[in-house]
Amino acid sequence: MSMLTNIPNYADLFGNIDFKKGDEFRSVYSPAAYLVDLLQLLDDEFSEISDFKQDRRSDIYFIDLDAENTTTLIPYLDIVNEVLEGRINSENVYETLENAAYPFNMPFSLDKEKVKNHLHHLGISAHELRRLFATTTDYTTVAREYLGLSTAEWDKVVTAAADDNAVFDDYGYTDTEGTGTNGFIQNMSVVSTFMETTDLEAQKMLELLYQNLYIEPSDHSIVEDGRENFYINTGITGYSGYVTLNTDETELEWYDTTTETVMRLQPIGWQVHR
Repeated sequence: MSMLTNIPNYADLFGNIDFKKGDEFRSVYSPAAYLVDLLQLLDDEFSEISDFKQDRRSDIYFIDLDAENTTTLIPYLDIVNEVLEGRINSENVYETLENAAYPFNMPFSLDKEKVKNHLHHLGISAHELRRLFATTTDYTTVAREYLGLSTAEWDKVVTAAADDNAVFDDYGYTDTEGTGTNGFIQNMSVVSTFMETTDLEAQKMLELLYQNLYIEPSDHSIVEDGRENFYINTGITGYSGYVTLNTDETELEWYDTTTETVMRLQPIGWQVHR
């Protein structure tokens, strides 16, 4: 051991070494180097799952090994969204979402979400920003931005369904048996089916149908008088009584109006009676 301790090291032989400062994020001790070694290990020892790796996280193989990608924290959900986006066989993923009719949280506008997030960081809402800086007053745009709706969502809210098939699309219904409107109503009039399709909970379902009216179990006609003035029951013709989700009372017009109502309620906290 004494012989080893007496052997001079590099610094003893050559003095202080003036190393050139390099990029620590590209050194052999960096996380990037560890990632490369790990990927090489997978290729060398687990080649049978190489296709599996490419399917799961193909983006890893194209990441720049730099400081930004080493130190920047990325929300897990962002990674999931990017992977899912890559798995969809379409170059117009977000265009498809923006034109989707179903489910009720569609259409989705990526541009709207980006603007909303930027404004949130600035501590101001879109309609307030417009109020402060707009040179002209566009009440339609102000109302749309106050509700937090994209242009596509707004069009869906204010425009009646063009035909029966448009209503079917809003509820994700496919007329596989060729029964048309009657089959749609028969199917959607089942409370459990309607709740599952619209993703409404029991309390919201009651608010949608009865708002804050008291329901007298022994005399249901009392509550019917108040329901005449509900928005979802206005302009609907051809039957007496209002929607309680049975096939004798429900008409297709009600489902179209309900689509608009639910979309209006979602961004303002589901306050039906207002």
